[in-house]
Amino acid sequence: SEPAQLRNPVAVNRETIAAGRTRYGYYCSMCHGTKADGNGTVGQSFYPLPANLASPYVQGQKDGELFYKISFGFRRHPPLAYTVAEADRWLIINYIRSLGKGA
Repeated sequence: SEPAQLRNPVAVNRETIAAGRTRYGYYCSMCHGTKADGNGTVGQSFYPLPANLASPYVQGQKDGELFYKISFGFRRHPPLAYTVAEADRWLIINYIRSLGKGA
């Protein structure tokens, strides 16, 4: 399937957002930061800095596009398909969505 056509199989609710936040803390915060603003301790060594996950650039992408980039990598973002379980990647996307304006 085309990444944009992939649909998140995990329902969005408080529990899945909280679970996604936990997994984000395990797998993502060191680069994207505890506030998901791209200012993680490891990410500070990257140029350009990791994305601010609340930004319109990230929030404007479809869930399937984010899933694909998290899974297979994108620019300096490493591929996490072999490190992070599929269900956990979808939970992280639910958390990322909760960061958007008006969420």
